[in-house]
Amino acid sequence: MLGKTKTENYLKVIYLLQQQHGTARQREIADVLEVSRPTVSISMKELIKAGYAEINPDGSVILTVQGKHIADAVTEKYRFFLHMLRFMQVNENTAKEDACKLEHSLSDESFTAMQRFFEEFSDTKT
Repeated sequence: MLGKTKTENYLKVIYLLQQQHGTARQREIADVLEVSRPTVSISMKELIKAGYAEINPDGSVILTVQGKHIADAVTEKYRFFLHMLRFMQVNENTAKEDACKLEHSLSDESFTAMQRFFEEFSDTKT
């Protein structure tokens, strides 16, 4: 079984590939995540079993409503944390790495509170 972080990373990558190219293919997922195609195949079986993804007859991967919901939330967290860290002048590579870690570790409640605080703080500074 995939862990929470791994599941969220797969869903986010599928989501972003669909936004960029209209579809996501297992070889593209493997390339982005820097894993082997067999690893993606095994993980896809888990995502399908969990109800997060489906595979079309042409082999493309699509997210279910539930999978898209999770991917959207994780992507929103990543973008927020990346923006926040950039605002605080964190080195770009470090900001990307840390945003990826943070997107998985905070509850929705804490994330919403941080968003609200940061938006209020950055509004007063501009």
